[in-house]
Amino acid sequence: MRNIKLDIEYDGTDYFGWQVQKRKSTIQGEIKKILERILKEKIRLIGAARTDSGVHALGQVASFKTRNEKLSTENLNKALNSLLPRDIVIKEVKEVPLSFHARYSAKSKLYRYQILNQSFPSALGRRFSWYIPGPINWGKVRVAGRYFVGKHDFSPFSVTGSSKKSKRCTVKDFKTTRLKNLYILQIEADYFLYRMVRRIVGTLVEVGRGKIEPEYIRSLLHGKVSTLRAQTAPPQGLFLVKVKY
Repeated sequence: MRNIKLDIEYDGTDYFGWQVQKRKSTIQGEIKKILERILKEKIRLIGAARTDSGVHALGQVASFKTRNEKLSTENLNKALNSLLPRDIVIKEVKEVPLSFHARYSAKSKLYRYQILNQSFPSALGRRFSWYIPGPINWGKVRVAGRYFVGKHDFSPFSVTGSSKKSKRCTVKDFKTTRLKNLYILQIEADYFLYRMVRRIVGTLVEVGRGKIEPEYIRSLLHGKVSTLRAQTAPPQGLFLVKVKY
């Protein structure tokens, strides 16, 4: 028995997220189907993160066990990329110890969210960013973002459907960078609740618009207030950048 780790990149625009769903095209479903075709056996493909419909990945990780002892990881990588749709790419195939688990072995995950803040939309960037034409105070966004760093109860920034029993997450880092009119929010945490990143981004945009003060986030995280007055950011701006082990 071998345990195989996949490093995956994908454009999630045309998929109903990572996780297999009946009669719907998903990233996990596409890869599992091709793997079983190549290996000629049923496999259980485990993903590090269950990205939502329309969310992308630069570094999703998945693992599976196989009885096939002959096929090399290099040839498996080539076979997968020759058969998978062009919007899913396997960047690396690697044999790992049997104890490795793509989800439970992860120490942290790094996500990126892209916001295009200018007066006109982008024909090319519309699949990979949230277009916001109005003014945003990015100085206030940076101040507010610092409040997320540390261990907090992120219940206000999740929605029904999270499989996590504990709502306390440790955010290790939060950064804001700018490439011309493209603003990139990057957050790393030990784990994330359902739609947590998109809820955080939606809240920060409201801060930048002047509808919420940065200190309101601190009150939410400390349990002084419980109502989050913000929208959930759309999926197309979100990328799973890296899973750290």
